Amino acid sequence: LFIKHQQYIGSTMGTRQDMLDILQLVKQDKLRPIVDKAFPLTEIVTAHKHLEAGNQFGKVILEFDS
Repeated sequence: LFIKHQQYIGSTMGTRQDMLDILQLVKQDKLRPIVDKAFPLTEIVTAHKHLEAGNQFGKVILEFDS
């Protein structure tokens, strides 16, 4: 961030307490993200085309091999 003169800017969509409340719900397994599709990292181009098509409902994720 420093060398490229970039900035990290946080979200203004809620308060710190809102974030803590949401994290608590995730921890309690009461809130889960909606995942449209998962792609292996090797298919990143296909994943990007899927996003560009705009047909996803939920998150599109990349999976890394461990």
